[in-house]
Amino acid sequence: MTDVPAPQPLVSLPQIALVRANCASAAVAAAIASLGALVVGQGITAAGEAALGATIAGGVALGGTMLLRPRRQRPILTWASLLIVLATGRLIVSGGLCLLLYFAAQLPVAPLLIGMLLTLAIVLFTETRIAANCFKQVTPTATTSEPEA
Repeated sequence: MTDVPAPQPLVSLPQIALVRANCASAAVAAAIASLGALVVGQGITAAGEAALGATIAGGVALGGTMLLRPRRQRPILTWASLLIVLATGRLIVSGGLCLLLYFAAQLPVAPLLIGMLLTLAIVLFTETRIAANCFKQVTPTATTSEPEA
C-alpha cells in the first residue's frame, strides 16, 4: 500500500505589500548608500551614483514582482521555487544593467554595485518575511509533544 501525499495548500501573496516593500527597500537603500558615500568622503557624485544603483535594482525588483503575479493562487512549494528564481534573476539583471552603465556611460562601478546590492539585500529580507507570514497562515503548526509509548 502506498501513502498518497496530502495536497499542498494553495496560497497567494499580497501584491500591494510586496510592491510597498520593493519601493521602500529602494528608497532606504538609496538613502543609506548615498549617506555612506558622503560619510567616507566620496562626494556628491558618488552618492548620486549609489542612489542610481539602488534605483535600478528597485525598478528591477518591482518589475520582477509584477511579472510573478503574486495574487495568483499557487502551491507553497511552487512559490518557494519561484521566489528563488526571482531573487537570482534580479541579481543577474540588476548587475547587468549596472555593468552596462559602467561600460557605456563610464560611471564608476563601485557606487553602482553597492547601491544595487544593498537594495537587493533589503528586498530579499522584506520579501522573505512577507512570504513566510503568508505560508505560516496556511500550514498547520508542528506538534512539540512526544508520542505516547
